[in-house]
Amino acid sequence: FLEHATVYGHSYGTLKAEVISKLRQGRDVLLNIDVQGAAAMRAMVGKRSSDQMGCSSTRPAAIGIGILMLGAVAMHIKVKDPLKKSLPALTMLVLSVIVAAA
Repeated sequence: FLEHATVYGHSYGTLKAEVISKLRQGRDVLLNIDVQGAAAMRAMVGKRSSDQMGCSSTRPAAIGIGILMLGAVAMHIKVKDPLKKSLPALTMLVLSVIVAAA
């Protein structure tokens, strides 16, 4: 696994081979991961620059994540989930807006 985490008692992960395969095809990869997965990715990548990672800009990715998180928050509202269930998506939405605006 490239990253893996347990969230609310369920295990999730991203297969490394799948991501590498897409990158070798020249395709962009957007990971739908939670805070634990993001922390694992950050620890693995370390302080490499976005250019070294093959990314020219973080703004398009931040906008894409923001759109996904907006949809997630809207879905939580639609199904009338308690506010605490939407906090991770809301937090990522706010952070992606900050990154996109920087």
